[in-house]
Amino acid sequence: MKGSSGKVSITFDGWLVDTMKAVFQGMTAHWIEVKKEKWKMQAAVIGFNALSGNYDGENLRKYTVELFDCVKIVHKHGTKVY
Repeated sequence: MKGSSGKVSITFDGWLVDTMKAVFQGMTAHWIEVKKEKWKMQAAVIGFNALSGNYDGENLRKYTVELFDCVKIVHKHGTKVY
């Protein structure tokens, strides 16, 4: 995402596997890279986590913010997330 001069769009999904009593969250990033006035769509899987704790908004928020911090798309001056 270093080539992204603008915002980054995020898609994610979370699901519960009843047989394993496990919760997972997967996340992808999508952005447009501009080099020498040429635009190229880019996408990357930026995370796939087994979550611990409750499957609720607060826990999902915690994991999401941690992942954004890890891939450097959120910082103290703002965010690249759209």
